[in-house]
Amino acid sequence: MLDAAQRRLRALFTAPEGVAAALREAGDPDGRSLADFVVGDARAGAVARLEVYANAYFARLLEVLTEDFGALAAGIGADGMNDVATAYLGACPPRRPSIRHAGDRLAAFLAEHPAALPFRRRWPWCADLARLETAILDAFDAEDAPLLAREALAATPPDDWAALRLRLAPCVRVLRLAWPVVEMREAHEREEAPALA
Repeated sequence: MLDAAQRRLRALFTAPEGVAAALREAGDPDGRSLADFVVGDARAGAVARLEVYANAYFARLLEVLTEDFGALAAGIGADGMNDVATAYLGACPPRRPSIRHAGDRLAAFLAEHPAALPFRRRWPWCADLARLETAILDAFDAEDAPLLAREALAATPPDDWAALRLRLAPCVRVLRLAWPVVEMREAHEREEAPALA
């Protein structure tokens, strides 16, 4: 029963048009089906209470996406980021419990999803910038790789150096980007206006 209630609440919290619209669509405009697990009172009914949580859920995810994709948010502005987040979360709701992964599919969404076409037209560089910022997040959060110690190198005879195989850390990504979005990211880090129009 708890599992069913949690699934129901999640569906209502993440409904694109809000809790009331989701209930109307389900044939329960008064929210009578909520009576078993949401209590209303004179100040706020069950639907209004759930709307508060649904709005907080979206606001927190928008905040996380804005922090994780700071240069993108700066480049497209607060209203643009709100629109991108709304479309993205509607098409790609989080699949993992940690909000750290909320934006894992943002770059692919911006590059390929039909719902992102208006964003690609207005900001053709947005998918590249999201890819860059995703790679930075992944590198920052990746497990530490073993380092090549100076002592180990010093113990290797110089004649054997040519045979050494050096590898990049597993978190390193090589990106092919069509737009010079590194400039935008660097401008954002310097707290300057976006460098790319």
